[in-house]
Amino acid sequence: MMNFDVELLPPFIDLLLKRLDSTKKNAFAELLSHLSSSLQVDKLRPTRRGKIRHSLDDVVGEVFEKLTQFVVLGGETLEGDGASQESFITPPSDSPHSLGLFEVLLSIALLSLETCPLNVSNAIKQRFAQTQENVDILYQLFSEALKFKIYCERNMNTIISVAQQCLWSPKPDARKFGAKLFKELFVAIPKRREMTMRAMLTHAVQSDMESEAVLIELTTLIDESPEAVEPFIGLISEYFFVLERMSVDNVKRLFRAVFRLYAARPSTMSHKDNLITMIPLLLRSADNVQPIFGILAVLLRMETG
Repeated sequence: MMNFDVELLPPFIDLLLKRLDSTKKNAFAELLSHLSSSLQVDKLRPTRRGKIRHSLDDVVGEVFEKLTQFVVLGGETLEGDGASQESFITPPSDSPHSLGLFEVLLSIALLSLETCPLNVSNAIKQRFAQTQENVDILYQLFSEALKFKIYCERNMNTIISVAQQCLWSPKPDARKFGAKLFKELFVAIPKRREMTMRAMLTHAVQSDMESEAVLIELTTLIDESPEAVEPFIGLISEYFFVLERMSVDNVKRLFRAVFRLYAARPSTMSHKDNLITMIPLLLRSADNVQPIFGILAVLLRMETG
């Protein structure tokens, strides 16, 4: 399947779908399994020497659009074949099947369907949130998926919901992955950075574990790409007014992140001045906790210069 013109891939998938035996149980799930093993999405390359009519991004998007269109309009529906698709996406724990790029892209496509039933949606999200795969491998798979920018931009809400589901997990590795996915999504899809940052920051004032995970990745993001975060310093600064909803350790993480951004991007000076103005107010507060926040701000200001 990898040795022909990639622009022929969508019509080829269309042909396979039309020839599915509608009388055979689990036929669609079996097709998905075959595609997963034979269609190496990350190795697709243009094969034409002349003008390429469609980018790889377009081709991949069309392939998964055809698969989801079949789910909605074809001989099988998610409601009728939910169990077989669920078993493909979430195989038994003793199964040798592991996640690949095809499964990640298919999962995004299925979750984006308005008609995706709750059991299938939950199965997909739990596959990520309770994954047995190494978190770095899972992160790499989503990093590969995010290279198909047009496809992922169309499915932003779905990818954000996966990141959120993972951050809600009791498993540390899943929370780590969810936070890293937010960071990668922010970098990969520039047009939707505000949307990503807003969704990511909402977890800063949720559970301590969620907050810790996203603030660690926010700090890493600032260290690696301060120029990308700079336009959102105002949005980040809004969280100075809800510090009481964070633990002391997470307030410390937030202050460290913003002071690093101030140091890296001088144009954020006005926001730094606003925080410095807040410090005396925090120190003089009658609240039992806010003076501690003020002391933390002073110490971290000294630490970052």
